[in-house]
Amino acid sequence: MIESKPFDPAPSDFPFVFVKHGWRGVERFFGARTERNLRWFRECGRDRLNDLRRRYMRGELAVLDEVKV
Repeated sequence: MIESKPFDPAPSDFPFVFVKHGWRGVERFFGARTERNLRWFRECGRDRLNDLRRRYMRGELAVLDEVKV
């Protein structure tokens, strides 16, 4: 019999960690389970996080205030 368990929700600080530290930071903070990290990435709004990360990398430090922690 296959058991179905609910997935763990994304950690509340996942968006902040991604914006500040990128994908490698996510792997370090939350583990290297790519499938799980990708699911959390989608749940937290992939396009928005990519945009915030891009802006952060350009030097817009204020974007960290836009990320919910």
